[in-house]
Amino acid sequence: RNFLRFSAMLLWCLGVVAAGVGAAAGSQAALPVAVTVDATSVGLTPFEHTWKRSWGSGHAALTLRDDWRSHLKMAVKDLGLQGVRYHGLFDDDQGPVVPSPGVYNFTLLDSTWDYLVSIGVKPIVELSFMPAWLAGCSWTGKVGGPTSSSPTIVVNPSAPPCRAHTFHYNGVSAPPQDYNEWYALVKATLDHAIERYTLAEVQTWEFEVWNELWGTPFPDVYMKLYNASAFAVKAAHADIKVGGPATANLDDVTNFVSACKNMSIPFDFVSTHHYPTDPTCPRGNEWDPECFTNNVLASRDSVADYPYYLTEYNVGCCLGWSQHDTPAAAPFIFREVGDLSQHMQVMSYWTFTDVFEEGGFPDTEFKDIYGCMTKDGVPKPAWRAFQLLHEHGGDHQAKTTIKQPSAPAAAGGAAAVQVGGAQPTETCGLVPDTDFRGGDILPDSQHLVLPDAAACCAACQNHTGTSPETRCQMWSWGSPKSGCCASRCYLKQLTASGHATHDDTFTSGYVGPVPPPPPPPGPKPLISVLATVNGTASDMGSLRVFLGFWGNPDAGSPSASPPVPVAANRSVTVTVSFEEGHQPKSTVGLRQIGGGVCDPQTAWIAMGSPANPSPSQLDTLMAASAVGIGSTSATFPSTTTAVVTVEMAENTAYVLVFDAMVHLDPSTVHHPL
Repeated sequence: RNFLRFSAMLLWCLGVVAAGVGAAAGSQAALPVAVTVDATSVGLTPFEHTWKRSWGSGHAALTLRDDWRSHLKMAVKDLGLQGVRYHGLFDDDQGPVVPSPGVYNFTLLDSTWDYLVSIGVKPIVELSFMPAWLAGCSWTGKVGGPTSSSPTIVVNPSAPPCRAHTFHYNGVSAPPQDYNEWYALVKATLDHAIERYTLAEVQTWEFEVWNELWGTPFPDVYMKLYNASAFAVKAAHADIKVGGPATANLDDVTNFVSACKNMSIPFDFVSTHHYPTDPTCPRGNEWDPECFTNNVLASRDSVADYPYYLTEYNVGCCLGWSQHDTPAAAPFIFREVGDLSQHMQVMSYWTFTDVFEEGGFPDTEFKDIYGCMTKDGVPKPAWRAFQLLHEHGGDHQAKTTIKQPSAPAAAGGAAAVQVGGAQPTETCGLVPDTDFRGGDILPDSQHLVLPDAAACCAACQNHTGTSPETRCQMWSWGSPKSGCCASRCYLKQLTASGHATHDDTFTSGYVGPVPPPPPPPGPKPLISVLATVNGTASDMGSLRVFLGFWGNPDAGSPSASPPVPVAANRSVTVTVSFEEGHQPKSTVGLRQIGGGVCDPQTAWIAMGSPANPSPSQLDTLMAASAVGIGSTSATFPSTTTAVVTVEMAENTAYVLVFDAMVHLDPSTVHHPL
């Protein structure tokens, strides 16, 4: 597909950005946000690009398709993709891999792995799902997947039909009848890979056991499967990495570590999945842009001694989620890469392409599927966000602060809270099956581990603090069933009451016989910032500031009850500190996603939503996917300070490029974006 930017579209983009950043302003006055960036050598820390280690991608049979391979190759070039993870390595549409008991056919595995190795991609190999012969059932389907032109076959025809089918492609989500047979399959697969690609190559891969406990409940069934898998991997070679439990919603990560230790089972990393639409994050007016981040950080902190792989995340789950295809994905990506990437070894966005068939192969160009690129190769805003991070993200992160608009004070000030006179002997009011989110007094590393809710209540009563802002007013305690937060006690301020979610693994409470009044609703922390440079010498020529304004997915939705308003614009003032003699150019380049640019879905709707766009329509969509390119001016209050102001609308993302000069001649505009 032709990826040249078209002159007319570029000139239009330049005009939009130069004429007024954030042109999609609402009727409300823009609220001020103050950002500081310390670009001096003192404020810099190494910045690992862990989000590039992997992207997700459907199931194994798709990897045989030419369009999938073409999109992967583009992702390597545009996004810096280093690895890929997909389901169904052992599905019967893969050969089958087990055509009869004890016989293995790796022909299609070889086809995919040969291609990955040829372009330098390192797989995170998900060991799934169960071959029909091992599950003791019969499987009917096509080699190469449902869309293949191959004839229908039946595997293990004398057995009853497989019942535990996974999605459209009918992977078998069931444990083996004999775990020794599963061990033998995994061991043979590893031995074959080592022989074909060398031990040195396979040691750069990782092996993850199963996906989200499908058909393998934790711990009884899953740990048997993991035990056989891990020892098979290590039998092939002790230095090859294996891990799990690849759970949904951050579940059971601490329990997995405990189980492995108790059973003396090797593991090299802990993996799990999370989406901001998971039930642990609220919706509607209680939606919290920091919920996803805080959940992942708490999970990561609970297994802080071990490598941590977030092997699935996205702006939302599942098929049909509207923000998959819209500019909203871009600020989400900027936010999470900035907030999470340095706390883990792998972030694997699900998925890099809409060549995907969990619900059947897509029958139209934009269908709110997970991918960063449409089925016909049109980059979505998510693709462009990762492309900007790849092409502009430096190797060091600059220290930043951000001051968001705040809620108004409660009537009567602190006295209205009515907790100042509470005594440690008072009984805490209990709120069962509830997690108070936000408002934590202590950092993650200092959260308490206590035996029960009563102990957490007592800890809150006794934490009087040194000021009203540090006194404990509320608390939440996670039961042993809460996975990431087992036995953890979170001491909180009153602001937590505005973020209560139903969770039967938590008990919460407040100081005193009656709950304090909640604070009035106010603006949420919608703006995120990430700043990077190359090297450690305060190189202003490489300074990039990534700004995101991720909005409530229910904002403006006619189905939201009560209604969720669209957020007011934000006027974001970025103040950069740099070292004497390193003053940047006064012209600061801008890269923009959203707010009228880089929105191919809107262009597709405008042309009538063609299911299979013509070549000329695809050219138009490609042009509509281009990142907006423009510039603004910095002021210099001192010889070591620069100030830039950008007005942002909801669901937009910007990069401030401090060394960029924008040329109006489209022929001079090339990568980097």
